[in-house]
Amino acid sequence: MGRNASDSPEVWVTVSSRAEASRICPAVMEQRLAAAAQVIAPIESVYRWAGGSGPPVSGWWSW
Repeated sequence: MGRNASDSPEVWVTVSSRAEASRICPAVMEQRLAAAAQVIAPIESVYRWAGGSGPPVSGWWSW
């Protein structure tokens, strides 16, 4: 039986800069940890931490 998309995990990583995302993508490809990797435009995250909410934080997604 062949593999399909539901057999493979999808991992999203938020990093602090485009440069950091651009380093991660080739590294996971070289180590054969990913079949594909993308760097996605800046995002803004809102989060809950230690019982409260933090201010919005900007970052980049590496997928």
